[in-house]
Parts: sequence; structure tokens; C-alpha cells
Amino acid sequence: GGKDRGPERSSDVSPFDRVITKVAVVGGTHGNEYTGVWCIKAIEHQRQQHQRQQQQQNASDDSNTNTNTNININTNNNNNTAENKINIFEKFPTLDVQTLLANPRAYMENKRFVDTDLNREFSEEKLRRVTIDETVMEECDVRNEFCSDGDVASSLAVEAVRAREIDSLLGPKFRTEDAEGNASSSSSSSS
Repeated sequence: GGKDRGPERSSDVSPFDRVITKVAVVGGTHGNEYTGVWCIKAIEHQRQQHQRQQQQQNASDDSNTNTNTNININTNNNNNTAENKINIFEKFPTLDVQTLLANPRAYMENKRFVDTDLNREFSEEKLRRVTIDETVMEECDVRNEFCSDGDVASSLAVEAVRAREIDSLLGPKFRTEDAEGNASSSSSSSS
């Protein structure tokens, strides 16, 4: 028999032991690589289809209306059949799926990056260097646009500012645990 080790600590629990309720799909980290951008566009297309289908279903009391949500009807003339298409919003209705265009400026310029590789801007040290104006982020579509304009942003690499925006959107990359095991962000600013 095994020893009774007492209650499990949070560090003993695998992330795979928890139910996943939220997923962020990020594409366009490198502006000249299109597969990720295609994926987020396909997901957003599925979201729109699912929302239209839900609206039609809610608006119609006609029992003869086709409300089969297991098939995503494809109106394009290609080799994909409707039976092979799965709409993630129908298949996983409780999963919160968010999409994010990581480097919109590089994507629009069809360049790998504008100033520096975005992947290299997520270190704790680099993230702490960049401050962002939350009010500016609220006024624009930060998931698809570069939003932190201004004096501070203009003196930094585009990707440095965007990394901080992404960190703010998706949650801090670096977390610490206090004595009680409560997670806290180490990337938040302190005075």
C-alpha cells in the first residue's frame, strides 16, 4: 500500500488533471507566416456560423426547420464534405475559445517582425520594462490591432509593446505562490 501523504499541494496536481474551460488560439506571431492567421480566421468564421445558427434556431418555432447542429454545412465547392466538418462551438459549447492576432503590424507589412522577434519579448525582465495604458487598450480592438501608441511605445520595439499587451490580455506569464499556495503575478508593477 501507499503512504497517506495528506492533502495534495497545488504543485502536485498536473495541469492535465484539471478540466480545460478556456483556450486562447494565437496566430500571426511572425507576420509572414500565415497558417496561424488562417486558423484564427477559420475559428472566427465558425463562431459567426454558430451564432447565426443559434439566432435562427431561437427565432424559429417551426419544428420542420433543420436544427441539426452536428453538421457544419459547407457551401464552397471543394472536396470537403459537410460530414467531415466540425464546428468547435457546437462540439464544445462550454469551452471559451478566444483568438488573438499576435503581431498585426508585422502581418500587415508581410514581415516576420517589425523591430524584433516577438517570441523573444516575453521574458520577465522585458515584460516589466514596458508599461501600457489600459485606457488606450480599451478603446481599440487589441486582439487584432496594435494599440499602445504614444511616447513610451514609440521609443520601444513594436514587439516589446505588443508582448506586454498580450501579457495583459492573456494573463501574466510569470506567477509566484505565497506561503498559502495562492498564485499571484510577478509581472505586475509595484511601487
